[in-house]
Amino acid sequence: MRALLIACAAVACVPAVACSQTSDRDAKFRLAQTLEQAGDVERASALYEELMAGDSTNVVLLDAVQRVWMQLKKYDQVIALLDRRIAGAPRDPSLCAQLGSVYYRANREQE
Repeated sequence: MRALLIACAAVACVPAVACSQTSDRDAKFRLAQTLEQAGDVERASALYEELMAGDSTNVVLLDAVQRVWMQLKKYDQVIALLDRRIAGAPRDPSLCAQLGSVYYRANREQE
C-alpha cells in the first residue's frame, strides 16, 4: 500500500516538474525580450543562446537569436545559423534572402 502511494505521488509530480521547466523557459524568454527592448543586447543574447541550446527547433527563438546577433554584428554566427536552417528547409526563399542580406551587411557580397 505504501509503495502504491509513493508511486502515485511520483507520477503526480512529473507534470508539475514539466510545467515548472516550461514556465522557467517562458520566464527566461520574456526576460531576454525585456533586456533586448531595453537595449541590453549582450545579456539578451546570452539568455537566448542558453534557451536555444535546449530547443534548437523553436523558430521564434531562432529569429530572436538571429536578431540580437545581427545587432552585435556576429555575422559569422548568423550565417552558420541560417545555413543550418536552410539545410532543414531548402525551399524557403525567405531564409535564402535573409542569408543574402547578412552577407551584404558583412561586406561579403560576392559570397
